[in-house]
Amino acid sequence: MSDSIKWLQELVDIKANAVDPLSEAVMSRFNGAIAWQSTERVNGKPLKHVLNECWEQQNGVLSCRDKELAETLGVDAIVNLTALKTGIANAFLTEALTSGTSELPWLIQPTPRPDISPLAKDEILQQLKAKIYNGGYANGAEMVEDIREAKMVLRRKEKETAEKAADEMMLLIEDQCAEGGWNRALTDFLQYFPVYPYAVFVGPQITRAPRLTWGSKKPRFSTEVFPAFRAVSPFDFAYSPDSPDTQRGTCVFTRTLWTRKQLLDAAKLPSYINKNVLEVLKEADTNCNFNLDWLSRAPDDTKRDLSMWSSNTAPIEVLTHYGVMSGRELMQYGFTGLEDLEFYNCEIAMTGYRVIQVKVQRDPRMQTRPVYTASFYRTGGDRIAGDGIAQRMRDVERAYHACLMYLMRNAANASAPLCEADYSRLMKYMSESDIGRVIPGMMYLADSNAATAAHPAMKFFNIPSNIPAYVQLMEMFMQLGDRVTNIPAALHGEAVGSGAMRTFRGMSMLQGNATKAFNAAVGNISRGVFGPCGELLYNMNMIYSSDVAVKGDSHIITKGAEGLLAKEMAKQSAFELLQTVGAVGAQLGQLVNIAPVVSWSIKELMKSMEVPDDILAQMDQPPMMPMQTPMGSGGGGTMVPNPAPASPTGAGVVSDITGGEA
Repeated sequence: MSDSIKWLQELVDIKANAVDPLSEAVMSRFNGAIAWQSTERVNGKPLKHVLNECWEQQNGVLSCRDKELAETLGVDAIVNLTALKTGIANAFLTEALTSGTSELPWLIQPTPRPDISPLAKDEILQQLKAKIYNGGYANGAEMVEDIREAKMVLRRKEKETAEKAADEMMLLIEDQCAEGGWNRALTDFLQYFPVYPYAVFVGPQITRAPRLTWGSKKPRFSTEVFPAFRAVSPFDFAYSPDSPDTQRGTCVFTRTLWTRKQLLDAAKLPSYINKNVLEVLKEADTNCNFNLDWLSRAPDDTKRDLSMWSSNTAPIEVLTHYGVMSGRELMQYGFTGLEDLEFYNCEIAMTGYRVIQVKVQRDPRMQTRPVYTASFYRTGGDRIAGDGIAQRMRDVERAYHACLMYLMRNAANASAPLCEADYSRLMKYMSESDIGRVIPGMMYLADSNAATAAHPAMKFFNIPSNIPAYVQLMEMFMQLGDRVTNIPAALHGEAVGSGAMRTFRGMSMLQGNATKAFNAAVGNISRGVFGPCGELLYNMNMIYSSDVAVKGDSHIITKGAEGLLAKEMAKQSAFELLQTVGAVGAQLGQLVNIAPVVSWSIKELMKSMEVPDDILAQMDQPPMMPMQTPMGSGGGGTMVPNPAPASPTGAGVVSDITGGEA
């Protein structure tokens, strides 16, 4: 609760600085969203505190208590287990979802039974009228049968038309995602996704900007409108307490940083309130107390100095509200045809306590908000914050670091023996600089008497070394980290030949278990991001696109985790099958024809490696027989086939795999 009170003290009075009623309403909601960050509990801790802990773990920053332990032991060595696990997860997901040959996570297909268009129905009606007037029907049953056949033909034609429209729509979406930076935004999103309780993705946001296009004979710049995508830091996102996700609940907020040029460019667009944009720029130039802080910054995001604003090097924070507003509140901005008691999804951008843009969605098909979240581990049911790898690894990593610190301390203490010296017998022959120094090869003189003659003047002791016990304990915590994250060490370098890694099947089993965790994570992305984002992009094109060819009786389908990771799963299965056949092929080749199995496995493996389809099709053709030159022809004789073709049992294929004869 102290964090929310501190925030209220830092925030300037809302009502005194609100220049219009809508900005006052937005700031009141934002006040509640910020307070909720310090109130909502994630694993027993405030969400705001969890975000900071996740950042510290990812960047190898010790907590205050761990720093005290490190200072006490004199050891500050850190092994970042969180970065190790999140790096593996990020690399796997990036390879599966954003590689250069990856497809978009959607399919557009015609509906199973496309509706017959009104034009097609009129065509049937005209044909029936002409045939009736010409006496073409002997009875009613013949006419009914003719109508049924005509509908079947038209439905087939409608399905073909819908298939063409679906293909055109998919090409349009691929082009829009390429221009709007889909892969770049998804890559940034995946940087946050394994680490924090949630990651945030925004888009499609309609943007108007100059683009390089191809003219008649040379490239030229032109202003185009296109959908853009971007990822948002978890520190730049807040939501109302009643939001189980970004699409339900009152509102969510994002923060972006704009330069003076961006604000001036926005002021030229008709969708922005020109007067308010210019007022914000003027106040930022003249008011030394102008507020730049909306949300809590990331720990590595330093606060910009407002004095640099005049040189266009300090950005201004723009707060964007995605949520519902009543028609009564929106009509004050000139929107007409709205009901006072109806609520509409709207997008409101403001900075400097001034609203600079208001967009209202009246079409029910456009009610999806262009901001989405997903968690690596979904927990707690209907809530935005879940679990990230950093949260699962926190206690394990702290215990691992404690063992590492004590191991290093014990290794230092046990590295050399301790010496006990009888100072009364040695001081006569030692100077002050010699006290406390033991030099190998040095002869130390000592006095003796009857009582001490049998005992040496210097005694040496070794401190017991507990390093093997500490190493065993650290290994236990490493294995515990594998279990709590479900990301085995096999994925980041466990030595081959130990444990389950001794066999290919054991390695495949470990990788299969890890793939299950990634399948669940991709499933969370599919439900939270890909599904609503694809639906909004599809509806936007269906309503606003001027290309008639993309519009048909079709629908968009989001690929599940199995579809997105099918390439990796197929590659793994093909490798395992080839390994099995190679191990026992010599025995199986004498009993059954395994050539079809080997051929199928190789084709599946090649397909998962993006070998073109036309090349794969050539694998079904019979192989060309090797040609030999008859003996004594001198290289110029007639070429004849090899008289020893491959065995029909497929043993020849197996011998190539195993390296021996079948």
